[in-house]
Amino acid sequence: MLLIVLSVMIVLIWKRLKIHFVLAISIVLTSFLFGRNFMFIKDMISTLKDLETWSLLLTFVLIYLLTELLTSTGVLSRMVDALERRITDTRLVLMSVPFFIGLVPAPSGAMISAPFTKQIGDKIRLKKNKQHLINYWFRHISEHINPIFPGPILAAGIVGITFSQLLIANLPLMLSVFITGFFLFILRIPKKSNPLTPTRKDWQNMLHGFWPIGLAIILPVAFGVNPAISLALAVVLTATYNHVKMNQLRKAFKKSMKIDLLLTVFLILLFREVLKSSYAIERVSSSLMHLGIPTWIIAIALPMVVGFLTGITIGYVGLTFPLLLPFFQNNISLFMLSFASGFLGILASPTHLCFSVTKEYFNVEYSNVYRHLLPAIIIVFTLSVLFCIAGWPFGLV
Repeated sequence: MLLIVLSVMIVLIWKRLKIHFVLAISIVLTSFLFGRNFMFIKDMISTLKDLETWSLLLTFVLIYLLTELLTSTGVLSRMVDALERRITDTRLVLMSVPFFIGLVPAPSGAMISAPFTKQIGDKIRLKKNKQHLINYWFRHISEHINPIFPGPILAAGIVGITFSQLLIANLPLMLSVFITGFFLFILRIPKKSNPLTPTRKDWQNMLHGFWPIGLAIILPVAFGVNPAISLALAVVLTATYNHVKMNQLRKAFKKSMKIDLLLTVFLILLFREVLKSSYAIERVSSSLMHLGIPTWIIAIALPMVVGFLTGITIGYVGLTFPLLLPFFQNNISLFMLSFASGFLGILASPTHLCFSVTKEYFNVEYSNVYRHLLPAIIIVFTLSVLFCIAGWPFGLV
């Protein structure tokens, strides 16, 4: 049944139907196929009542508001200029911003780095779909080995390994993602150097651009502050420090209220609730186990499909790793392959918030994105399979 939903989603996306329509159809279809009929309405009410839903929606509004303020006040432009003066190769600047911001978890972190990537990409006349790909790809390089991300924390806990073991196990995945992204997305860009001489104000301008983002990220990570609260504080301090007038703030807020985006985010949350309430993942997983399908196929297919459907690491880790745990015993290579499969499913997923919101931000078509994204995903998957066959981590764990 879930394969029918998956197939319908892919066809509708390929037909260029807007993502919120795709999600709405998938929600209704899932509910009916799993015998719950109109119970998706109950799930919708439950999602609307959940404070986390409103917190996340507010977070997205505040992310856009913060980036709008940084752009309209010229802070973003000055910071990018300073980066280009200090890192002379523009290509390195282009990939370093999403990479560094991606070192810490943030709601739709790719959206935080998107304005920086766009600013640099526009200056070197890089196509929008390439800007989107670079920002999206390099944002997720360290996510699978990072001890402050929920996914690896959950995975290590379920499998019963230390973070050092997890890091060694997933190191090929991180290197494969980085090398593939560099050769496919960065190396092909003509090398351009900024002829401007570095100035003493460069460090000040970089700090001026990074501190609001750093504040919004560090407070939730280090002190457990709600992301919406940390972003609100960053917005207030940015507006105050840059002497933003009330009229300018009102205009920025109006631009930040992107209804289509907020609807998409809500429907993604509702879709996850429907999947959870219908026990769709568990029922499909159980069926695959009883069909006698080879272990390695299950270890690849389950995380990949669930990753594609849920769009979050904790989705495929939490739903499939407990079922796959017997296969991981004394086989850390298969663990790495399963983690890679789920991660690549997420990268290709339109329900992945980083994907959907930055696609809208850069205003690119799914067809243009997938044409370049899928070959990169296939390369990383192939490398992961080869490492698994070779027996990585070669006794290091």
